[in-house]
Amino acid sequence: MQKFPVDPENTQDAVKSVLEYVNDRLKSYRLKHKDELQSSLMAEESLLRLMKYSDFSKVSAIFVKVIRVFGNVKIILRVPGEKFNFAETLGVDNALADEGMPETQEAIQNIIMRSFEDRLTYSHKNGLNTITAIAVKSTLEGVYITVAALAAAVIIGVLMKSFAPVDFCVSVNNIFLERFNTMYMNALKTAVTPLVFFSIITCLAQFGSFSELGKTGGLIISLFLAMTFLSSSIGAGVFMIFRPGAEIHSFTASAEAVIPASSFRQSDFITSIIPSNILLPFLNMNMIQVIFLAFALGGSMGVIGEAGKILRDFFEACNKMFMAFTRALIALIPFTAFCAILSAVLTSDAGARNLLSLGGFCVATVVGLALVLCLDMVYVAVVGKVSPFTFIKKYFPVMLFSLTSSTTGCIPINLEYCEKLGIPRKICSFSVPLGATVSLDGVAMYVSLASLTLAGIYGVNLSFTGILGVIASSVILSVSAPGIPGTGLICVAVLTAQLGVPAEAIGIIMGVDAVLTILRTPVNIFSIVSTSLVASSRMGVLDMEAFNSNAA
Repeated sequence: MQKFPVDPENTQDAVKSVLEYVNDRLKSYRLKHKDELQSSLMAEESLLRLMKYSDFSKVSAIFVKVIRVFGNVKIILRVPGEKFNFAETLGVDNALADEGMPETQEAIQNIIMRSFEDRLTYSHKNGLNTITAIAVKSTLEGVYITVAALAAAVIIGVLMKSFAPVDFCVSVNNIFLERFNTMYMNALKTAVTPLVFFSIITCLAQFGSFSELGKTGGLIISLFLAMTFLSSSIGAGVFMIFRPGAEIHSFTASAEAVIPASSFRQSDFITSIIPSNILLPFLNMNMIQVIFLAFALGGSMGVIGEAGKILRDFFEACNKMFMAFTRALIALIPFTAFCAILSAVLTSDAGARNLLSLGGFCVATVVGLALVLCLDMVYVAVVGKVSPFTFIKKYFPVMLFSLTSSTTGCIPINLEYCEKLGIPRKICSFSVPLGATVSLDGVAMYVSLASLTLAGIYGVNLSFTGILGVIASSVILSVSAPGIPGTGLICVAVLTAQLGVPAEAIGIIMGVDAVLTILRTPVNIFSIVSTSLVASSRMGVLDMEAFNSNAA
């Protein structure tokens, strides 16, 4: 930390030197001109605030540090003084006085500091007041931290396998890693259903009439279903081109840890939408029934008068609560990713064998997911009439982030980026939580491809009509599935049972599904936001100035 001596009789020279040093450091990071000016102003106002409460009888110096950590540029200012209430100093209690009066200058300084409030943190320790200002906040901070966690997991895992006893590695995996991952997944499942439910209800309350809701909702749902059908068709097309699994003539899958097959008929899907009990959809995580309840209850709030206003406030509070809960889970993703990768390294032998034996299937899956992304970009350009390259450039950080998250876990950050893309809150607060269940395009493609692959391995030949049935079933299953890890594997187990494929077949792809799940999530969220973007454009409510801005 840089130290600047202060003459208590003349503090202005020290302040000037500190600000010059900060400006030089900011220039060295080659920030955008706008960011550099804002950061310089923020540093100046923060330092003046600290100097107001300074006491140089204890330490005759100002301490400064300007650093870049995980893409964030931080300015740390430390000045001796008694502890004060930083939050209260941001208040604008004084009315603007006549021009030239001291109260006016102080009020203006308060307004400036208030505008930077979310980027400033204050602390007091050992007689020093410290303000940390985030000059530039990187959208890739979470990605950097997570990548560092993944690299650490691989290194530690390799070292443990090389030097630690086998029993110790097994114990660490069974007692700590697997248990933590199970606990995290349970917490995520706990947040999924109420998050989607309250998000949709809160959104419905924003529409002024049923006709407005019907127009917006009908367009978004139609776009979701059309893209999901096309994605499922891509999965079938990739299968017919690559024929993955054809080289595997016999594969004895372990009966252990196999997902039990469950009955599913397309004709039952419609009747199963309406639940017979208001609690069962939440207990069973039946997302399509949860969405039905959200629409039914949200639409009914508008016809019950004053009671509806009370309920709107209640549901909005619940939505904020579960959104905060989900954000807390997102903050744990780097550690969760560390545990998951470390567990995979410690138990990598079986997974590596499965990956090698199903290399063709993995390649076909990657090609299918890439084609779905290409389809979405064409969709944005042709139907939405906006630049797909601007879209993917601004949205790419979220796609990187989603590699270590889930479709539902990305709801909060998706809502944030939708607004940066110029999508109105009224649109994205409806489409993003809804799409996390009914628009899993990556899952639809995967279910179609994996089901046909397993059917081919076990000699189940399907006619063209049968393949169309697989496509339709993949759409229905992906629409009714929650956007959490493991969803694709469950859907494949259900569909293959209907094709006459033995239940143990799911064990063939189980070893590689964890890797492929990571790749499906970016495709899922990209499709959701692309549909939100297209819907906004088609309705003429897309903020093109925000969409074309350089802010990420």
